[in-house]
Amino acid sequence: MIDRPLQIFIAVLPVISAGLYLLGLSYVQGYLGAYGIDTSLYPLASDLALFSGLLALISVSFPAVVYALAALCLFVFAVLISASLASSSRVQVLTHWLVTRIQRWRPKQPQTPASTALLDKSFLVYSYTTGVIAVFLALLLMAALSAKRGKEQAENERKEFTAGNGWHVTAVGDQLSLPTPSRLVICGDRWCSFWTGKEAITVRRESIQRIHSVQSSKASAATSDANESSSTSTQ
Repeated sequence: MIDRPLQIFIAVLPVISAGLYLLGLSYVQGYLGAYGIDTSLYPLASDLALFSGLLALISVSFPAVVYALAALCLFVFAVLISASLASSSRVQVLTHWLVTRIQRWRPKQPQTPASTALLDKSFLVYSYTTGVIAVFLALLLMAALSAKRGKEQAENERKEFTAGNGWHVTAVGDQLSLPTPSRLVICGDRWCSFWTGKEAITVRRESIQRIHSVQSSKASAATSDANESSSTSTQ
């Protein structure tokens, strides 16, 4: 006989795994979609999808904190529903309470054991069906919010690149023609995608011999000014 806590954990574990997987997969699809990159070129392994989902779940970077918190609430909501459905005693108590309330509203008529059992079973089936639908809808909405979070992250990175902030990369290869500077978006086993400021360019990984990371001119100028100010104050 399986203990009740273990039974609840076994019932909730698939919901947790599915939730994290959908979070990670939706986040990556939203992120790459904002750059116009074909997501089929970069399939995610299950462990990477779960890890990306965990990062997307705990991400609280502004201004997407509202979407991250909403995804967290929906995730917890789906887990709680699964735990409630897995605990048969709680479902029976709720069923008995609701059936009692319904019987009070209905005119008093003689109840047969068969009709009472049918009513209990019907309500139990409706409860499970409603719970499963609620979990499914919560997971779908959670995936949509995660995709929106990934899209916003990509848009913020594109704005930073256009403003000349951060680090840019220069890819070098014999058969590689890539405008510089560019931003490395993602690199997989066979393909690497770069953002040039106007479009995304995807090249084969074996065509790249080396990648140089360079600091943008604005960031370099700010660093130089800071160093000069520090030297002046020291003197």
